[in-house]
Amino acid sequence: MTVQVRLCLLALAGVSACRARPAPERAPVVSARPAVPASRAGATPRARVEFATTAGDLALSNLDSMIEGATRALGSRTDSAATTRLVALLLLRGQVLGRIADYERADALARALARATPRSAEAHRVMASVHTTLHRFAAAQTELERAQRLGTGGAELAGPRAVILEATGRSDETVGFREREAKARPDIATLTSLAVARGAQGDITTAGSLFVRAQDGYRDPSPFPLANLYLQEGLMAERAGDLGRAQELLAAAVERVPGFAPATSHLAGLLSVTGRRPRAIDLLESLVRTSDDPEHVGQLADLLRAQGRNDEAQRRFRQAEARFEEVLRRMPEAYASHAARFYLTWGQHRDRALSLARRNVAERPTAEALTLAVDAFLAAGDARSACATADRLASDRPRAIEAWATVARAFDRCGRQADARSVLARVEAGGTGKR
Repeated sequence: MTVQVRLCLLALAGVSACRARPAPERAPVVSARPAVPASRAGATPRARVEFATTAGDLALSNLDSMIEGATRALGSRTDSAATTRLVALLLLRGQVLGRIADYERADALARALARATPRSAEAHRVMASVHTTLHRFAAAQTELERAQRLGTGGAELAGPRAVILEATGRSDETVGFREREAKARPDIATLTSLAVARGAQGDITTAGSLFVRAQDGYRDPSPFPLANLYLQEGLMAERAGDLGRAQELLAAAVERVPGFAPATSHLAGLLSVTGRRPRAIDLLESLVRTSDDPEHVGQLADLLRAQGRNDEAQRRFRQAEARFEEVLRRMPEAYASHAARFYLTWGQHRDRALSLARRNVAERPTAEALTLAVDAFLAAGDARSACATADRLASDRPRAIEAWATVARAFDRCGRQADARSVLARVEAGGTGKR
């Protein structure tokens, strides 16, 4: 059997598994191997329907009101506490709803505070949080160093530094900190962070148990932490190839917070590959009404094209292309990977896609970034560079099946069929990821 045929069968196997296990509408969202906290020994982990949080729509409305109130409280003043609160709220809404305008406003506020109070450690910490959100990791690290020189203790900066390390593919360096944090304060935030770190190591069983502990102990009314937990566990399942489980979790996140941009985008992708493209299109059409992120418009364009709605697809493509170029001028680090994937998907501007993919690897050499770079080299016809990058990717032992399939495809293209077959055999045997 050729490498290409085996790659196709591998992809189809994931789709078939997802079709065979559709997620029930009200299924409990708990780990496949639930671990119950000692305080609930012998009890059944709580199902999703047991969590009586504020309705997602109302929580989003409340968030809007808090932003309006914080804006009025700040007025035209330069006030550290008021600015810190407003920036945090804007970053939250930007992440939940996919609003670049909120990121830009938070960026402007943080810069104004840093200019007005250059000797304030808090101002530099706020600036670091914005830089991190926008993938300016070197700049974020510089701001944290300034905050430390101005008197902020190292312990206070450990969390922000851990976020930077995780975002740049160095999760192994943060596990110890995440464990100490979760032991000292075992709540949904610390346990979810530890679960993500464990998942990044390939320890899916422990990560699943931590996600259950985080969910099971949650009692607050805000739906955002629960939605984020379901998103993070769903992404872990998606990378591991458990598409049915991923779809169930992402649907739970969107049900908890309608319009939750990252969860909606990934859910639409899974629905599309499992034969529910009209539903995926409906989700994305709703999302692009509330989000100004071109990634979602580009994803919608691709699904419309696959559905044969070519005129609508071309209109959405042009809209996404114009918006990507606009945001790349202002936030290149944050949107390089998304723009590169967009151009590769449409077969447009392959040199541009390769340039963006290479920049993305330089900023954050994660498995996802390396996978994208391999795809970009292959699209550009540079099999030699694709294979060199695939070697680098394989040496990191990524846990995503997509990454291994990309490695195999690159090896096949540059004449290393034996290596490609070896990679596929490992994938088919379930031997991917770090252990």
